Amino acid sequence: METISRISSMLETARELTLEAAQSAAMTRGSSTGLTSHDVTISHIKKLLDSRHDREVLDGMRRVITLMYRSEPSLPFFSAVVKNVANANIEVKKLVYIYLVHHAETEPDLALLSINTIQKSLTDQSPQVRAMALRTMSGIRVPVISQIVSLAIKRGCGDMSPHVRKAAALAIPKCYRLDPSTLPQLIGYLSTLLGDTQYFVAGPAVSAFLEVCPDRIDLIHKHYRALVKKLVDMDEWGQIATLRLLTIYARKCFYDDEEGDDEGGKEYEVPIVDPDLELFLRSCRLLLQNRNSAVIVNIVRCFLYLAPPEYLAAVVGPLVALLRSPQDVQHIVLYNIVAVCLRHPAPFRKYVSHFLVRASDPPHIWRLKLEILTILFPHCGIHLKGVILSELEHFSQGTDPDLVRESVRAIGRCAQSDPSTAGHCLRLLLNQIISLDDNLVSESLTVIRHLIQQDPASHEQTVIELVKHLGLTNNPDARATIVWLVGEYAGTEPERNFAPDILRILVQDFANEAEAVKQQIVLLGAKVYLHYLIRNPPKEEQQASPKVEQQYKNEWTDDQDEEKNEENKHDEQKSEPEEDRITLLWRYLLLLARYDSSYDLRDRARLYKALLSSPSSTQLANLLLLAPKPVPHAPSPSETRKDLLIGSSTLIVGPDAGPHGLTGYKNLPDWVELGKEPDPSLREPDVKSELTEKTPATAGERLDRALREHQNTVAAASRQPNGRMPAAASATKNKTLDQWLEDDESEEETESEEEVTDSEEETEEETEEETDEEEEDEEEETEEETDSDDDLTPYEDLYKYFHAHPELSRQEKSTSEKLAAHLAQLNVYELHTNIGGYGLAGVFRNGEGKTVLLRADMDALPVKEMTGLPYASVSTMRDTEGNEKPVMHACGHDMHITCLLAAAETLVKMRDAWSGTLIVLFQPDEERGGGAQAMVDDGLYSKIPVPDYVLGQHVMRMRAGSVGSRPGAIMAAADSMKITVFGRGGHGSQPHQTVDPVILAAHIVIRLQSIVSREINPSDLAVLTVGSLQAGQTENIITDRAEIGVDFRSVKLEIREQIISAIKRIVEAECAASGSPKPPVFTPTRRFPPTVNDKDAASQVAATFATHFEDFDDDVPRTNVSEDFSTLATCRGIPSCFWLLGGIDLELWDQAQADSRTEEIPGNHSALFAPVIQPTMRVGVDALCLAALTFLKK
Repeated sequence: METISRISSMLETARELTLEAAQSAAMTRGSSTGLTSHDVTISHIKKLLDSRHDREVLDGMRRVITLMYRSEPSLPFFSAVVKNVANANIEVKKLVYIYLVHHAETEPDLALLSINTIQKSLTDQSPQVRAMALRTMSGIRVPVISQIVSLAIKRGCGDMSPHVRKAAALAIPKCYRLDPSTLPQLIGYLSTLLGDTQYFVAGPAVSAFLEVCPDRIDLIHKHYRALVKKLVDMDEWGQIATLRLLTIYARKCFYDDEEGDDEGGKEYEVPIVDPDLELFLRSCRLLLQNRNSAVIVNIVRCFLYLAPPEYLAAVVGPLVALLRSPQDVQHIVLYNIVAVCLRHPAPFRKYVSHFLVRASDPPHIWRLKLEILTILFPHCGIHLKGVILSELEHFSQGTDPDLVRESVRAIGRCAQSDPSTAGHCLRLLLNQIISLDDNLVSESLTVIRHLIQQDPASHEQTVIELVKHLGLTNNPDARATIVWLVGEYAGTEPERNFAPDILRILVQDFANEAEAVKQQIVLLGAKVYLHYLIRNPPKEEQQASPKVEQQYKNEWTDDQDEEKNEENKHDEQKSEPEEDRITLLWRYLLLLARYDSSYDLRDRARLYKALLSSPSSTQLANLLLLAPKPVPHAPSPSETRKDLLIGSSTLIVGPDAGPHGLTGYKNLPDWVELGKEPDPSLREPDVKSELTEKTPATAGERLDRALREHQNTVAAASRQPNGRMPAAASATKNKTLDQWLEDDESEEETESEEEVTDSEEETEEETEEETDEEEEDEEEETEEETDSDDDLTPYEDLYKYFHAHPELSRQEKSTSEKLAAHLAQLNVYELHTNIGGYGLAGVFRNGEGKTVLLRADMDALPVKEMTGLPYASVSTMRDTEGNEKPVMHACGHDMHITCLLAAAETLVKMRDAWSGTLIVLFQPDEERGGGAQAMVDDGLYSKIPVPDYVLGQHVMRMRAGSVGSRPGAIMAAADSMKITVFGRGGHGSQPHQTVDPVILAAHIVIRLQSIVSREINPSDLAVLTVGSLQAGQTENIITDRAEIGVDFRSVKLEIREQIISAIKRIVEAECAASGSPKPPVFTPTRRFPPTVNDKDAASQVAATFATHFEDFDDDVPRTNVSEDFSTLATCRGIPSCFWLLGGIDLELWDQAQADSRTEEIPGNHSALFAPVIQPTMRVGVDALCLAALTFLKK
């Protein structure tokens, strides 16, 4: 019976297979005959989908999927398809999942009905079903299921099957795109998957990491070596993702070591590579035989950006081998080869033959091959140079005009890159100008002209050879180029001046020349005549009479009296001696041009005649006609792509990709600085790094933190009675660094408890000794202080908010909005927003009287805060160049705006005590020096009343509670400029062939220091600082330019002009003395005006302050820092007053002053600068209110 049943089962199976094959064949025939959805009715397909037989359901699903991929309506079957999501047949289940993913967004409600069933499939016994369920659930793009998807991924990460774990890794980016708020959970899952032992799980995990959290390098530390070992076994796409990730990791975690040793006068560069980086590079070499070209290109990128140049030779061969691939791959590979050649051409020398152009190459291929040949040309031997030039000569005589043009240009680039072959290249080009191909002749002459311009003295014979070909070519562009060269270089030396003879020959057939040639002939005539006037300056008695000159002028202006002018001319010429031939030739040429049909030619002739009308005054003509022309340089066409990332799409697209590249393009990060790289022990597989849970910190930062803890402990011990160390400090004395780092918080709590206990004991002792009267007085003072502090408590919280949320210049949007919201709550201020950017002004009209403007600045600095305050800033923002920068209120602007807000409310509450108009102005962009001017330019005083007085203040490194002002200049003007000086670059082994801009810049820096000490009156304020000097990137290369950053301070306008004039004089003189090939370039970068207090306004404010502040200085020393505050007043001639207030803790200042160490206290723009909140805020608010009330009507 068993045998019979087994045979029956086999027959049934065979029957089903036969039916399925027949149905598939029928569908294929239907497809080939143009079967559409109309051939099979919707009701029939639904009937199949509702069938109880899996074979019919499978048939129906196949028909639905066929319709779907034909872009025909398949949505009507959604409900019928969803019912089959629980079908046990795996083939049906696959098709149902495909359909659901495709249509879930269109029918989200119906798609949600299948989620429970799909969730059940996550526990199926088959790994294939579990993986499919996870892929489907993550592919359904319905946001409400994001948490369900996250839980499914969590389950998949712990699945026993690597295929399910791979599906979980691939689902992580989908979940993140569905709901970014799930990122914290997904990072935990990624950390698990990155350490998976299966290589085909690690590859997708790396891909997910690059999309979800590419900046979390701390997750990679402990998996680094495992990923390197799995690299060779991953699939191709996993290899590409891993190569990209580890390249970024290497730049952030291994510093660039390019040190060399000097022995015996020679330089030996010994590459020192980190062992972990060496491990990665060795693994990359194993992939060089990969069949995927993208993997090869990514390996080249790793070696180019990570390894020393000596390592690059190992990957050049496999990269060149990709040229045997199809043309689309060749195209991409050639762009990458060009980019590598521009950096390191030497390894490609032995592969020159692979870049020779073939007859079958399309234009986009041979263009890149020609470019590579010209890049490699100066690095090849004599034989290969001859081969390259022969190839270029051959293709320059071809029939393809584009190939001819590019070949001739390539010959020119070869001549420019290797002067030793310039003569041979020039001969090749001279042979082409007799060609009948006008395109070839024109392009050849253009390149010849460029070569002659590089060294005119050695090409005199070349110009003569070109003149001989004037009668052999009829190409207008070619003839015009030859005539230009004759005029430019043939008449410079009198003994070999053949330009007049060429001019004499050309004017004979002037009327038959093309317009372009005529224009050059007229220009040649003007140059010949100018050379004649320079060599034969007229004597006073031989100068033409005014009558003759007037007669020649009338020739061009008065056509009605033409006959009369000709008669006068004829009569006067009879009485004059015969004029020289060049003058007659010039006049004859002008006469020919006068009657030409071209407007442009006639206008040019009039211009040249006017320039040369006075033989005794040729300076302007000499400047316009004989000025030296810049030497043309033909860079490689891909020079602009040199800095783009190898293997990126932006490299292929080039400049058309925009200034920041295509969407998603990111350049590699800079190498980590020495000492800031992560601890290598973090890459040990058994180390459990804390970095996955806490903020990333380098080894150096952790050590510095531990040392600071130790110093604080020692300092606390020294303050104890009898010099005894506290219990907590003695306990930590023998602790290790790791224990210090772990016990940081507990130690602080212990110390704070002890301090509280000590203070309580001292308070009790003092209380027992005090009398009853003293207790009452102290209670009254305490109550008063408490009341006053309570008044500003909300503003202290507001100050902490501003301090914790700084914003860079021109990005103060949130700060401005919060200030505006606070002023709006007072219900009296007329608000004007977004003035000159995010500037804000509030106007409070309180009856008749003066108008007073109080100003505060609100932008922050790109500084990383290190104060350690509980409300310290951890914000980052992108600057104008797109770089992510930490931001901090390191100049006290947060205190400025808080004080002004409090003063604005205080003056509203005491409105009955004054009369007039109050303006509170919050200015953006002070740190860059343009905010005040931007507000004025944006019509500030057309939106608000013009004030009678402008007042402001600034927190400085002074004792808290102190205020200082002075009449006249209180702050200096500041100017900054960038000076670019030019040299001639070259190799460090041949300095005699260069002009070194570094030495030039060094002389300039030294000489600039003498301006203030030797040229400025000692009684006048002047400070000059060279803050930056940048030149070159490599030790053995002499660069071609250097940039010097100069900042100078002054008060008087004449001193400023004197300094600018001296800087330009010194720089230009040093450039001339060094033989600089180009004049220097001066680029102003920033300017602050001087802050000068009006004497009357300053004296009135000082009188008010003197009666209120105990620590007030009415003659505070002038400071060299700068502000743009005065722009708000000087633009309208308004009196202004600016004062300084202290922000340093009283005890700290007094102690530092006693030790004569006040300069060690962190000041403005320091990462440690933070004014003490009280009494700084109280004094700042009082100062603003008192200054305003000084001028407002009582």
